[in-house]
Amino acid sequence: MKSYIFLTTYICLLANVFAMKVGADDASPPCYRQLQVDFFNQDLVIQALSLFKVQQPAWRLIAQDLSLASRNVPAIVQYRARFKNPNPLDPVFDPNGAIQVLQDSLYEVCNSVMKRYTYLPYNMINQNTINGVFRYVWDHQQSRIQACFR
Repeated sequence: MKSYIFLTTYICLLANVFAMKVGADDASPPCYRQLQVDFFNQDLVIQALSLFKVQQPAWRLIAQDLSLASRNVPAIVQYRARFKNPNPLDPVFDPNGAIQVLQDSLYEVCNSVMKRYTYLPYNMINQNTINGVFRYVWDHQQSRIQACFR
């Protein structure tokens, strides 16, 4: 539970530190920045949750929390990209590196949101469920991701 609190604090700090710089100092295309903030389509998330046997009362709550948490993804992407050598977003946009940074950042958000629901009495959410839900959404967003990098 302490690691969850630390991670949440860390994400909020990152969002505040990088909020003014997001998109301003990288060479990423607009579609890449759009994927960061609207990746977790509510209908797609609900489909994934139902497939992985998450109890129905939590579906909309998790989908809404993912949508809200997506606001932090651009800051996380910027932070992660800065520690890559070379930075896949600046000065030249590297699609392969950018996809990996995007996937890692989106997974981080998905993981932290879904872990909030692991202790509810009607849910059996574990790491396999989280991984499966994320993989399902990622796989179903491939057409958007690939279109962005053509």
